Parts: sequence; C-alpha cells; structure tokens
Amino acid sequence: MAATPWSQSKDEASRSQDEEEPSTWRDQEGAKSMHPDPLHLLVVELVGFLFHNYCTKDPTTKDEILNMVLREDGHHFPEAIHQASECLQLVFSMDVREVDHPKHIFVLVPTLGLTCNGMVSDGHSMPKASNLVVVLGMILLEGNCAHEEEIWETLNDMGIYVKREHYICGSALC
Repeated sequence: MAATPWSQSKDEASRSQDEEEPSTWRDQEGAKSMHPDPLHLLVVELVGFLFHNYCTKDPTTKDEILNMVLREDGHHFPEAIHQASECLQLVFSMDVREVDHPKHIFVLVPTLGLTCNGMVSDGHSMPKASNLVVVLGMILLEGNCAHEEEIWETLNDMGIYVKREHYICGSALC
C-alpha cells in the first residue's frame, strides 16, 4: 500500500513527487469523476493531513501545507484552509487554530472540551467516542468508502492496534 504524502519523511515526499506514484488519498482519476471540483480534492487531502498531524501531535505549518498538500495549487490556500476548517468542525468537532501567526503554525483543538477521561486537558486527548467519529469521518471523506487498511493506519497513529489492549479504549478486536 502506498504511503500517504504526509506519512512520509520530507525527503521521501519530495522523491515520491518526482516518481509520480499514485496515492491512496489522491486518486485523481476516480475522484474527479465523483467530485468535479478540484478544490474539493485539495480540501479532502488537507483535512487528512491536518488530522494526521493532530494524531501524531505535530503542529502544521503553512509551508508544510503548501509543499506537501497543495503543491502547485498554493494559490488556493485561503479557501482550502477555510473549507478544511469547516469540515473538521462539522465532522470531528475540531477547530483549526493558528497558534503562531508570524510563523503560520496551525493546530487542531477539540471544541467539545472532552478528553479520554472526561476532563479537559492539554487539547491533545480524545474521547473514546471520537474513535467512532474518526472512522465515520474517514469514510465520509473517502466518498462513503474507506479501505480497512487506511482506517487501521489512522487508528495505529492514534495508538490503537489490532488485537492489542489499549489503556483507554480497551481491546481492538478484529
């Protein structure tokens, strides 16, 4: 399975751009027939990128978004970040916040104030129910059909593995 552009190191990402390998998140031919708006494709990829960085607790810079997601479509940045913010708010109840304006650093912040133990914390914890929201959100963002491998890859980023006990969520039986 091909790695998503943001799960690669920056060197791997630049090499894979040159090689033009297909991406599981950016199947241009199939996606264009379902969504004729090219901006929609960029927004879907940006949502995935922002959410991936949230799961790995990495902040996101504007430069990363421009270089790893938007690439030659950087002029769409204002509208893409706006639409991605709306989507993340509606699907995941997460706000996109610019925490360092001069450096253009963005983070996702849960808006419901829920955490894994039901108390507000540093903003990086997620409630148990959010695992369901993550899976349903991925399915929605992938056009109502997400591959099990992609879902497990995201759950793995969150520390949830097949047939392993998770300290909060319990057993992930499959």
